Amino acid sequence: MEVIDGNWIKQRLTGRRGEKTELAQALGISLEKVTKTLSGSRRVQPEEIPKVLEFFRAQGGRTRTDTFAAIFEHLPPKLQEQAEEFLLYLKAKADSPEEGPVDPQKAPRHASEK
Repeated sequence: MEVIDGNWIKQRLTGRRGEKTELAQALGISLEKVTKTLSGSRRVQPEEIPKVLEFFRAQGGRTRTDTFAAIFEHLPPKLQEQAEEFLLYLKAKADSPEEGPVDPQKAPRHASEK
């Protein structure tokens, strides 16, 4: 899952004049709070996340989640199953850090290899 923070927002800002002010208005916060968020001295609040995502979608931007979802939707059903298995494998590995780093070469190729 993507972390929506000041760095995430900075990567998507174009530098267009007035863009930060528009973002502040979309979030319902002051420009000062947006500036603090971008500098890392303020966290994006949970209730602001949907507004941040909508702001960048309205600007024509895509999130990493949007990109993965679009790729997934274009896969045939069998490949969707395999992709889901692989992502669940990666999540399980990430949830068990004592197992060490994930080696994609050792990931199961099919459900029967689990």
